[in-house]
Amino acid sequence: MSVRDNTKLAAQSRDAKRWLPLGGATVFRQAAQRGDAALERLGLAHVAGRPAGLLSHGDQRLLEVAMALAQQPRLLLLDEPTQGLSVEETAQAVEVLSSLFASGGLTVLLVEHDMEVVFRLSHKITVLHRGSVIADGDPDTVKADEDVQNAYLGGFA
Repeated sequence: MSVRDNTKLAAQSRDAKRWLPLGGATVFRQAAQRGDAALERLGLAHVAGRPAGLLSHGDQRLLEVAMALAQQPRLLLLDEPTQGLSVEETAQAVEVLSSLFASGGLTVLLVEHDMEVVFRLSHKITVLHRGSVIADGDPDTVKADEDVQNAYLGGFA
């Protein structure tokens, strides 16, 4: 399936009227619009016609986010969105996600082990270590926390 088809189907899946025998054209048109808007927000509009399987790994990860956005969530849960990406793909993903987060209107819960990604994307961070919260606050506060430094930053600020 194409990149566009993936986001369109994701948007359709959220519409309660998708199974009605009449009015399907409206559901399909609206789903396509929401899917295209999500691709635009994630910077993937230029690859909308390509088969999704031919995208780079980084763009496939962004497509996953676009599919979630096409469903118009109020809360977006992202689990390791940069896992397995190259340094260049990670930088691109962080740039795109940062822009998305800054646009507002969406609460995001990010689970990520790459602390540089966390510090660049988050304005409030809660750090867990062995099942317990060891720090909570803005990036500067968390980065300066001694327990966080020892557990995740190698003892360096």
